[in-house]
Amino acid sequence: MNDSDIRILVLMCTHQGEMFLEPQLASIAGQTSPCQALEIHDWGSGDATPAILAEFQRRHGNSLPTRITTHALAPGPARSFLAALDQTLRSSAEFDYLMFSDQDDVWLPYKLERFREAIYREGQPDLVFSDVSLIDPEGRVIRDAMLGRSIDLHHPATLVLNLVPGMAMAVSRRLLDRWADLWALPDWLMHDFAVCIAAYLTGATTCQIPDSLTAYRQHAGGFTTAAGGAAVLIGPFEMLRRARHYVRGVHAQCDGPVETAARRLGATHLLPTLDRRTIDRLIVESKSLSPKAALPYRIAFQLFSPWR
Repeated sequence: MNDSDIRILVLMCTHQGEMFLEPQLASIAGQTSPCQALEIHDWGSGDATPAILAEFQRRHGNSLPTRITTHALAPGPARSFLAALDQTLRSSAEFDYLMFSDQDDVWLPYKLERFREAIYREGQPDLVFSDVSLIDPEGRVIRDAMLGRSIDLHHPATLVLNLVPGMAMAVSRRLLDRWADLWALPDWLMHDFAVCIAAYLTGATTCQIPDSLTAYRQHAGGFTTAAGGAAVLIGPFEMLRRARHYVRGVHAQCDGPVETAARRLGATHLLPTLDRRTIDRLIVESKSLSPKAALPYRIAFQLFSPWR
C-alpha cells in the first residue's frame, strides 16, 4: 500500500448552513488528493442548505460519491456528529480513516494529501491531526495557528481539556470500531472530545502535523468558538456562561460515558479523581497548552467545578 491507496471518508453535519456552506463544499471537492466518499447529515435545516447540498451532489456526485441523509430535528453539534458517526459505522461504508467536516470552514487544497502522507509515513496511526488557522466571517486570518505546540493526548489532562478540534483530525477505522456502541452513549460534550478521550483510554498511536491545514471560521452563529476568536465575538457574560457549561459538561462526561468506556475497556486505573486541585495540577502538567492559554481553563474549573 502507498499513500494514495488510503481510503478516507469525510463526514459532514449541517444545520442552517447556507451562509458559509458552499465555500466549504468547494474546498472538499477541490482537494489535490480527493476523498473516497462524502457523507453529509443535514439536521433540520429550514434555509437554503438542502438546496445547496442537492446541487453539490448533482454537480460532483459522479467524481465524488456523496450521500445525503436528512433529519427532521437538530439535537446539537455533539449528538449530531456522534449519531452520524454511529450510523456511518453501522452502514456498509468502506474506509480506512474518517475525517470530520464542519459546514463553515475552508480546507486547504492539499489537506488530504498531507494527511495521507503522514498516515503512510507514520505506519497508519490511530489518530492523525493537524493545526488550524482561525479566520473571521469574511475569511481574514485572525491567527495562523490555534494549537501552536505539541499536543500530548496520552496525558490524563485529555479528560478535562478538549485539545484537538474535530475538523483537524483523521481517525482510523480500527479505533472507531474498537469503541463501537460507545459513541452513542449520552453526555459526551463534543464528538472531537470523545475521540481524544478514546485515544487516551486505549493508548492509541497518534501523529501531529504541525502545519495549519484548515481555516477554522469564527463567527457569532457558530456552534463552537476557539479561544483565539472568542473575545472579539462574545461578551464577558457569555464567556462565563460558556465556561460554566463546559466545566459542568466535562464532569458529566467523566461521570458518565468516560467511566462506562473505561470500565468496558478495563482502563479504570487511568481515571484520576477529578477534584479541583487535581484538575488544576493536570492542566499545568500536561504542557499541551501554554500558561496563558491554560489560565482560562484553570479559572473556569476553580469557579464552576462541583465540590467533591
